[in-house]
Amino acid sequence: GLLQARGIILGCFEEAIYSEESLSLAPGDTLIIYSDGITEAIDSSEEEFGLEKLKKVAESVAPQPARSLNQSIIDQVRQHQDDAPQLDDMTIVSLRRTSEEAHV
Repeated sequence: GLLQARGIILGCFEEAIYSEESLSLAPGDTLIIYSDGITEAIDSSEEEFGLEKLKKVAESVAPQPARSLNQSIIDQVRQHQDDAPQLDDMTIVSLRRTSEEAHV
């Protein structure tokens, strides 16, 4: 599922107000946090990479370690861009719950 919390980037403005959401990750679940530079990356026809493509790439490489998942997504975004310029930062963080054990 998708978290719907949206807001301003963390750490940019001292007085920023943020919304909060939470979820529980089951073993095997992955959380992907990304900047709009990923989904809004355009190709030479100005078509955005988009959320649906991001989800498809993430699902297709799901068994990979989180670090490899990040690189696969960046590679697919760059392939989508081809010769189009990068217009925004591309930031992505992936977390994966790997076991049933709770670590304290």
